[in-house]
Amino acid sequence: MKKKVITPRKVKDAEDVAVFARNHWIYLVEAAGRGKSALTTFRASTKWKSAWIALNEHGPRQIYFSPIDPPKQYEGPLVTHQATLHSILLLDEIETHLSEPEMNPEVKRFLENELVSTKKEELWDGNVNTLYLIGGCSKLEKPFYYTELIKIADEEPIDEKFNYSYSICHAKK
Repeated sequence: MKKKVITPRKVKDAEDVAVFARNHWIYLVEAAGRGKSALTTFRASTKWKSAWIALNEHGPRQIYFSPIDPPKQYEGPLVTHQATLHSILLLDEIETHLSEPEMNPEVKRFLENELVSTKKEELWDGNVNTLYLIGGCSKLEKPFYYTELIKIADEEPIDEKFNYSYSICHAKK
């Protein structure tokens, strides 16, 4: 069966666009602990082009997180945190001198909101292609299975074996 790909038209036409992503438990806990008004920058090795289109078309979007390496009670395909996705920087689309990417003003603006625990990471460690800025990260009182989220690409639930990267989905009602 051929995998359905999300198109820019599907992202633009959907009014309830949200983003689903995976991130490390320790980073999600640290981001949530910063407070509702704090902004946090995360890195992604994949290029978040569809999410960038959604953000530019519809404005800030809900983002749901499922933890990588969570405590035992949060294992499984669970969404444990949510936030608002405010901005995305696709690193291959900005002008920067590759030996000093941190010197680019846009990159600097994003890196001002790094977590204390990620400041030691080099920008290009892990082949970083996207920086994304979230706000209001919080732990959900009632986590839910991410298989409840419906992908916009094919109107099917996110697969329980979803690993890294991100998915464009409908916001949870």
